[in-house]
Amino acid sequence: MPRYDCPSCGNSFNGKKCRNCGYETFNEEIAHRLHVHKGEPLVIRETTRKPIPTADPFGCPPVPQKRRPAKKRKVRPLGVVMLVLFLLGPIMDATKNIAEKFGDTLSYITSPTSESLPQDDYLLYSGNGIRVSTPWNPETGFTSELPLNIFNDGKKRIFLWLDSLTVNDFCLDEYAYLSGEIKPRQSECLTLYLNEDALNYCGISTVSTYGFRLGFYEAKNSDQAVLTDFICVPFPDTELKTQPNPADDGAPLFEDENVRLVYRGYIPPKYDSASLSDISFLIFIENKSDRNLVLRSDDVLANGSACDLWIYSPLPAHTKRVIQCSCSDLPVEKIEDLKDLTISLLYRDDDWNETSFSVILPVESQGQAVL
Repeated sequence: MPRYDCPSCGNSFNGKKCRNCGYETFNEEIAHRLHVHKGEPLVIRETTRKPIPTADPFGCPPVPQKRRPAKKRKVRPLGVVMLVLFLLGPIMDATKNIAEKFGDTLSYITSPTSESLPQDDYLLYSGNGIRVSTPWNPETGFTSELPLNIFNDGKKRIFLWLDSLTVNDFCLDEYAYLSGEIKPRQSECLTLYLNEDALNYCGISTVSTYGFRLGFYEAKNSDQAVLTDFICVPFPDTELKTQPNPADDGAPLFEDENVRLVYRGYIPPKYDSASLSDISFLIFIENKSDRNLVLRSDDVLANGSACDLWIYSPLPAHTKRVIQCSCSDLPVEKIEDLKDLTISLLYRDDDWNETSFSVILPVESQGQAVL
């Protein structure tokens, strides 16, 4: 390959570009980079060749250059999950609130009307937006498990419970149970359970009257509870299989113009007869007045030592009740060693007029309750 002397620095080069100073022979590529256009003379004023400047001496727009794509940050899976949950949290809460708000309304619209439902049951009550019926034929007699069909005529869900139960003027709501939730324009089949031991405690051998009252409230309006009127079930007089002693057959404890208390005896533990942790005492209470009363206990002493025995019992006017008082921390190991059990009581009326008194349960002399 022929070699030439560089006119700029004097070193030999191959005629294309000097490796020493960078001089290049003028060609079409250089003319293009220098923007030498047709008809323009090429003027090189300097004898020493300099590198071609990066700036365009003729002011032509620059050639756009490709930008390298920015590096993406690697997001960890845990961060993605936390971000998604954070963003979806408010949406899920809003969806839940909307579903709760409009779910009852949609259920009310899509449910059948009350006129389209069969009415084969015996209707016991209708009012306050609910209807209560029973598939049980009252003519067949008394049952301790009364089935009830309760229909909700309102536009909101209701939560329903048993407020009171009366059999032969005895309040037995603490021995009975009924509870449920009913959607709008729908019905639920619930069962009113009654512990049959309560009938023995109260000395009931013949059921002559049976009635109850229900309480309910709409969803999210628990402070606006509604109580039904007294619902009577027309059972005919029914003889029971058991013949217990009368409810007031026991040791008199207290009596004035308003209340009367009688101690019926104790019920020994069912599972461990050697332990007194599950012993109960039966007390008959009668409200003789025309006012609603509430009876409660204050202090309880067993053989002079304080123990835990709590009594709280509402007493509607002219009603009776047999309460079952449980005591778990008696200071004795045998019931024969319990010589004295003193209970401080008081009762008050609706005007908060209180009357205090004390009773002593004759546990040793009365013995077990004869039911």
